[in-house]
Amino acid sequence: MRNIINTILTFTVMFSLAGCDESQAEKNNVNSDIPIETIELTIENKDILKTREDPIRGMLSYMESTEVSYTRADVAETEKILNNHYIKLRDIKTRNDAESLVKSTVIGLNHLNYKTDHELIETDQRELICEFIIMSGAMHGFNEKNEDVTEKWREW
Repeated sequence: MRNIINTILTFTVMFSLAGCDESQAEKNNVNSDIPIETIELTIENKDILKTREDPIRGMLSYMESTEVSYTRADVAETEKILNNHYIKLRDIKTRNDAESLVKSTVIGLNHLNYKTDHELIETDQRELICEFIIMSGAMHGFNEKNEDVTEKWREW
């Protein structure tokens, strides 16, 4: 199993808003001195890791360039939901339990996206988040790589 890369990472996601003026940073409730989230995960697959990181980066990057209805805390909550999904999936034994986890994850993201006037999860983030959930499930044998297990509940 040399093809599986086992990497232990400590995610400390810190982004500065150098391009934002002070009023925009205040509106977006951003304090660039405080890390969003620190969590230790074992990611067995670099592609899954990338699909977990890229939507978060995209949300924060977009936040830097324009006024948005979401805050840095909303992005941190998105990251927490995705991390929890990955962590909980490792302990699941059945497809039904995996489906319940996907449902819970997607509904949590629906709620968060609704709270932010549907601005948090845009097309690029949607595709990456779906890919993350699908790839994670496929890696554990709960679904096929081309099976969109999020579609039943997804509102973004």
